[in-house]
Amino acid sequence: MLQLKLYVTRLLAKIAHKDYVIVYCHTNAYFSSSYFGWLQKVRDEMPRPFKKNLASMIIVHPSLFIRACFGFMRPFLSTKFWRKLVYISSSQTTCLDDHIGPLRTKDIMPSFVILAGQTDSRDLGPVFGSTLEIALARSPPQSRIPRVIYECVSYLKSCALETDGLFRVPGSKTEITELRRLYETDEDIRLFTTHDYRQPNHHNVASLLKEFLRDLEEPLVPFKSYDAMVKLGGRLPAVQTEHRRLTASAAAAADGKEAVETEEQSTTDVNDEMAVVQELTRIMRDEVPQAHRLSLRYLIEFLVELDKHSDKNRMKASNLAMIMAPNIMRAKEQKPEDMLHEFHMIQRTMLCLIRNVGVIFDAEADGPVHDDSE
Repeated sequence: MLQLKLYVTRLLAKIAHKDYVIVYCHTNAYFSSSYFGWLQKVRDEMPRPFKKNLASMIIVHPSLFIRACFGFMRPFLSTKFWRKLVYISSSQTTCLDDHIGPLRTKDIMPSFVILAGQTDSRDLGPVFGSTLEIALARSPPQSRIPRVIYECVSYLKSCALETDGLFRVPGSKTEITELRRLYETDEDIRLFTTHDYRQPNHHNVASLLKEFLRDLEEPLVPFKSYDAMVKLGGRLPAVQTEHRRLTASAAAAADGKEAVETEEQSTTDVNDEMAVVQELTRIMRDEVPQAHRLSLRYLIEFLVELDKHSDKNRMKASNLAMIMAPNIMRAKEQKPEDMLHEFHMIQRTMLCLIRNVGVIFDAEADGPVHDDSE
């Protein structure tokens, strides 16, 4: 079902920038009530243009059961959507003939036919400053996360793990603008070679990635989950406190001593973090759309690798958490007086994500972010 949801989202992202029609062909085949929950979840995660630009939803061969279901949902459906709903008992006398031909109930299984003309991928919308779904629709078919995220992270992982101050040191605005233009025009960007132009500076690619994440209409952590991220951060130690604790432990180890920490304090910290990790696991599984979750996992796994090379790049997990947190989670609306407090809270949550990425994200269930077989 997750694969179907991704497919539908990706397909709609290619056409939903203008009016489109959905045709649902129904039969008397088995239809589980659990599908309604799945459809509701898909609807909730759809960006607003997907819903706004739906011109009509045509149901062919509606059964009494289907009519009763829509009748039951009538109080929960907007008047605008209700007007878009059309029942057709036979497609032979409609304009559907030109698209799907005559249909007979016994010949078809329940299916969706989405009608739209061919479109240039650039008509979908910009890569930067748009939704993750549109950026994904403009990516190669074998990629399950936006091309910008996959290529930038892959490039930095291959050659920039020891680059001093990666993500902290800003890149060249001119170079970043040029890379951004290449992505917007769907040109072949060869980050791994010097073909056609010089190999980009590591800081330029890192800054481009941050710019993409920061400009998303909805961040990788959805708006609806932001308050939970802030509250969970309140249950964790401050990033600065954690940083000082780790520094003290490292200094003590260098002197052949053990860092002093009470058993009660250690147990409390561990229990709090375990509870936060469990809640983060639930949020990522139940509230975060798959494309967002895969992108988060791929990015944070890279941050873990950077932390392992912090003796060379001077970018510990605590530093990365401070820099990356506001780029992947933010409030839809935020009061100025709350900004500083919430900033510290999401830093803590971000550090927890980095330290527990293997537990919070189920890589086996979600699968790879890129199909290299294609």
